[in-house]
Amino acid sequence: MPKKRVGVTRETADRLLDNLRTRAKEIDADPQYLYGISRLAVFGSYLTAKDKLGDIDIAVELGPKERDPERHWKACDEQRKNGPRGQSFIESISWPELRVIQALRVRHSSFSFHEYRELAALQAKHVVIYENEKFDRESFFRRAKEG
Repeated sequence: MPKKRVGVTRETADRLLDNLRTRAKEIDADPQYLYGISRLAVFGSYLTAKDKLGDIDIAVELGPKERDPERHWKACDEQRKNGPRGQSFIESISWPELRVIQALRVRHSSFSFHEYRELAALQAKHVVIYENEKFDRESFFRRAKEG
């Protein structure tokens, strides 16, 4: 029985990261997605000198495209109602964000996506590979809290 191939080469990882940045720009420009990509960062084995990597660890921070909190939450409710059936409760309430993550993945199993705030908790070395301040998450939630 042939051995299962695991991981990606650095060359493939570089190509996949370029494609990921392109996909992030496309998602940010596409109004069907309620969240844009605020930041993407790579961490883990990609930041080593290894030529063969297990997977590509990506930290993702999403931010609402609609900057008015009331309109944003209303749009999320609508998208949840029209989301796929048979999801768990958590998947259902997270659907607008999960949809963006699925679009970033583009059916490629080499990516391991993580929430951006995990980097702070892990104090992991990382490199930001994409940033769009237009969808800054912190400013949105600060505004929502204020009123």
